[in-house]
Amino acid sequence: MKTQIKKIFSLTMLGIISTSTLHANDAPIHLHNSPPINVPSIVDGTPFGINGPQIKKLIYIIREVEKLIYGIADPTTKVRKGKYTFLGQPHSASSLAELELKSPPMSIKEAQEFKILLNFIIEDFVKIASPFIEQAHGVKAVTLGFMKEWSEKHECENSSLLDWAREKDGHEFDTFRKEVTTCENLYQFCKDLISFLSDLIQSCPRGWKQFLEMQQKNKNSL
Repeated sequence: MKTQIKKIFSLTMLGIISTSTLHANDAPIHLHNSPPINVPSIVDGTPFGINGPQIKKLIYIIREVEKLIYGIADPTTKVRKGKYTFLGQPHSASSLAELELKSPPMSIKEAQEFKILLNFIIEDFVKIASPFIEQAHGVKAVTLGFMKEWSEKHECENSSLLDWAREKDGHEFDTFRKEVTTCENLYQFCKDLISFLSDLIQSCPRGWKQFLEMQQKNKNSL
């Protein structure tokens, strides 16, 4: 039964969460053969754990963060277009991160406009990620434990995602705002967050089954 649920999960996730990346020389974010996080049964699918409604929230966050760093996909062509504008052109956090590295460097005026846009994107991210942070309040130690396991299995123990999780409740974004000074910083942080949330969902087969049942129930009620 567990094998069947995991198989259904892997196939369905391909449709729910995009696996494409627009950042040069990067592997896809969503590795469905990633080693699972050790989520105890007391957490997986339980009323106060990672259940169907919680997974729905996490998938929403993943989708919105992907729009931030890769753009919004055209319904017809599926080509992604950045949701932010810089120098009259549409950009995503990913393309802006590449723009930071181009030469010649930006003019003083362009750099000032770029900084204003970066701060705007950071606040956009804060709005998107706040539900996840609020969900983690009170169980910060458990969430941090999951993040540590994820970081070890992906060999990214230096991820700033861990520092983010160590902040006191209500102050999670204080250090984040200070330390994210480039679009590359933001891009990498968002990549890590998506990777962690995807692995966490994949590691909760009972919660995932509840989510699928919720989706089917909603579909049948239409």
